[in-house]
Amino acid sequence: MNVLTVSTVSFAGALAAAAVAAVAAVWDARTMTIPNWLTYPAMLLGLLLGAASGRAVPAAETLGVCFFAGFFLWTLGVFAEGDAKLFAALGPLGGADAAFLGLALGCGLLLAAVVPMRVRRAGLRRWLAEEKKALFFILLGGRLRQEDVPSGFDPVPFGPFLCAGFVAASVLLGLGVV
Repeated sequence: MNVLTVSTVSFAGALAAAAVAAVAAVWDARTMTIPNWLTYPAMLLGLLLGAASGRAVPAAETLGVCFFAGFFLWTLGVFAEGDAKLFAALGPLGGADAAFLGLALGCGLLLAAVVPMRVRRAGLRRWLAEEKKALFFILLGGRLRQEDVPSGFDPVPFGPFLCAGFVAASVLLGLGVV
């Protein structure tokens, strides 16, 4: 008798994804880094859970797509290295739908949290000018670097927003809302 059913493995993946997301969010908020000792084993666990449920190929595909999407965002300077690896780790644990919807929700949460704070600090005109310059820089193939960030704009860890978006996406997908 097969003890590991698809629903058991899916539940284990959801628990693992929630645990990885919680640890990564707290760690990134405190240190502005996401450790490799968390992301690499999570990637491997996602692949193993996929294999245990008979979905090894979709898990590997999801890992690859999320890894290269994270790498692409890292090359643009949008993600830090840890964010890219965390995105790749969450993909096979929760699925591609949850990963990419979580990315979109995480970006929305980041904007909702950071934009009002930065507009208040810099003023609307200066903030719009800086954001317009950064957008054109990225569209022209530039890479955002820390030295390109104007003074007075402190970096914000993206990991907590990515994790919150991923958990929200997993819940919404699990409930059948989206």
